[in-house]
Amino acid sequence: MADMEYRQCDLRAYVGNGSPEEIDGAIALCEWRDEEDPGGEQARDMLVVILFDLFELYGSRHQLDCAINLARELYELGVTNGDDNRRTQRASNYAKALGHRYWEDGNPEDLHRSITLSEEAVDASPQARSILSRPRGTILHNPSFEIHALNTFAGSLEDRFQMAGSLSDLDLSIDIRERLIAAVPWEEWQDSRVEWLLNLAASLQRRYEQDEGDSRGDVDRAVNLSEEALRFASENSPSTSPALCTLANALGGRAGVTQQVNDLDRAIELLRQAQEKTSVNQASSLEIGVNLAMRLFQRYEMTDSETTTDLDEATEITESTLDGTPDNHPVHARLQNFLGLFSYARFYQSSSESAAEEALGHFRQALRSPHYTSVFRRVQAGRIMVRLCCDMGRWQEAYEASVETIELIPKLSSRAIRISDRQQLLSAEDVASFGANAAAAALQSGKDGYTALRLLEMGRQSLAASVAELRPDLVALRGENPALAKRILSLRDELQDDTPRQHTASAKFDILLNDIRQKEGFERFLMLPSDKDIHEAARGHIIVLTVSTYRGVDAILIERDRVHVLNFNGVTLGDLEEWSRNLHRPAMLRWLWDSIAKPVLDELRLTRPSRNGCLPRIWWIPTGILSRFPFHNAGYHSKGLADAVIDFAVSSYSPSVKALVDGHRRYLLQ
Repeated sequence: MADMEYRQCDLRAYVGNGSPEEIDGAIALCEWRDEEDPGGEQARDMLVVILFDLFELYGSRHQLDCAINLARELYELGVTNGDDNRRTQRASNYAKALGHRYWEDGNPEDLHRSITLSEEAVDASPQARSILSRPRGTILHNPSFEIHALNTFAGSLEDRFQMAGSLSDLDLSIDIRERLIAAVPWEEWQDSRVEWLLNLAASLQRRYEQDEGDSRGDVDRAVNLSEEALRFASENSPSTSPALCTLANALGGRAGVTQQVNDLDRAIELLRQAQEKTSVNQASSLEIGVNLAMRLFQRYEMTDSETTTDLDEATEITESTLDGTPDNHPVHARLQNFLGLFSYARFYQSSSESAAEEALGHFRQALRSPHYTSVFRRVQAGRIMVRLCCDMGRWQEAYEASVETIELIPKLSSRAIRISDRQQLLSAEDVASFGANAAAAALQSGKDGYTALRLLEMGRQSLAASVAELRPDLVALRGENPALAKRILSLRDELQDDTPRQHTASAKFDILLNDIRQKEGFERFLMLPSDKDIHEAARGHIIVLTVSTYRGVDAILIERDRVHVLNFNGVTLGDLEEWSRNLHRPAMLRWLWDSIAKPVLDELRLTRPSRNGCLPRIWWIPTGILSRFPFHNAGYHSKGLADAVIDFAVSSYSPSVKALVDGHRRYLLQ
């Protein structure tokens, strides 16, 4: 063991900082040692581990490619297959190498192969199998290095979760890491335990971000585990900076729920410490700067401070990072979004026109970024851009940004939305009324009711609702052609992350989407209903209600032969908020009748029928805050006075026009 450690130290010194020349020299040295010790190959096994460490430190693609080639060569040696110890080590190393390349290139094949190899590594290790099969907490005596295969396997599962969103993968990854940590409590494994604790803390943080409830259990555990890892990490250990960042991330996430500024203060201080310990040429330096800027802005927003100290520093850090980042770097659009948000905040604090122009410039670049950008970042940039353009009265630009943004929504997954909603930086209330703002921009720029309706339907109040609205199309495709459904969902998953495969995946998605729409019955796949479909579904009158700060309430009225818009600019968002707190009062029903319901019925030419006449059917589709109101019951219900919606029509509700059309289509197929 001592001789092996000496050899590894000697080899590390030979590799140096991992330049191509140093790596080539180290490989030549390893080959010479292997010739001196046939069948040993220990030097090359050591070199793979050293190359991993260098890649994680500096992010050099040459270091990664060399590690992959070396790991593959060792795994494919005949001697490897006949020796379980070698097979565990080399399958695990090859899996880890492919996992790194997956995050560089985004190729799902690398991830699938990585998982297969890491499973093989675990299967070949009696100690790893023992940890998984025995009751959790059973201590493993005399552990060997083969148990690292469990950490690699857990990492591969988590990578698959981040690609495809299966919580079962994340749960299994967490279970494996918890078992590993409990089974190996020994002091001599302290450095490894620090890495495992940090990985487990990060996994729990991710599970918390997926949780749609308000449970704090996972994020509290993430904080505690990160604290423990930081205590065990020695002052100059390579693990110290990751421990500081993981703890800062957990504290910042918890602060978003608890609104405890002291958690945020500590997160910022920890990130400053991590910055001090990290050289600017290290790969992690960029992410530390981005996270520090994000937490500074979070504190600025949380404290509602009149001073701009945190905002100024966040802007300075982000601008400096952007200046030093190539245009084709995956983080580029994320930085543009941050700078847009920071300028947006300045605009609302000072009404500075120059700040608004700066914000629009950044959001415009993020929305239209040609480089490696996750679709969610582009959508969020577009949503905020629409709001800002509306505030500035730039209706045509707001309309154009709305169209660009909404065309991206079929490429979104619910997983990306849930994570970003939890992170709470790009999901502020400022973008909650995107669909209403988009419809208002269309109408203000002279577009017709059809156009406004399409924008409103696809730009629902939450992105999750927009994505959910398209789910029946996917269900129908899965029933008709499971292979096609699986392919388009796989491509959509690839579009959620910042990887160089974004362009390729996006182009393939568009081609496949067009192919699907050529098939009978799927002409409107992942699209809103056509004008013809809408009119055919209007077995009664359809009343779509929306409200925006800019136009008050609009009713988009759909009849058999036309779609037209009735505006109630005298009914403001403030009026609706006030009356929504008094929904139980008869006065509210009278106000709702006088202000909205009666004018709508008049516009639809619905008069009181004769005593024996049949009442016509109307469909109410209220959106946003309007969905709280009982339009079917609006009117005067006092004794001796009956003047209400129920006297003129039979009311029904639908969540959207698309849901109504889909229901009508299913009815016709029965």
